[in-house]
Amino acid sequence: MNAGGNTPATATAIIGQKVLPGKEREYESWQEGLNAAAAGYPGFLGAEISAPTPLQPDWVVVYRFDSVAHLQAWINS
Repeated sequence: MNAGGNTPATATAIIGQKVLPGKEREYESWQEGLNAAAAGYPGFLGAEISAPTPLQPDWVVVYRFDSVAHLQAWINS
């Protein structure tokens, strides 16, 4: 929330996914394609892929859009 009220809020979706052992490269390739497709949607600001760590066993993808409406439009596409 912005105290000034003049800047629109951004929207973030965080998705955790389990990947079958041995399928990590296929997953990364698929996810990169999905991220490239998401980049074509209005309001897209970026996406990040994080591989599992000892503290976070899932793959995590973070999508950022310039508004909740644009994020919802992408999710519903």
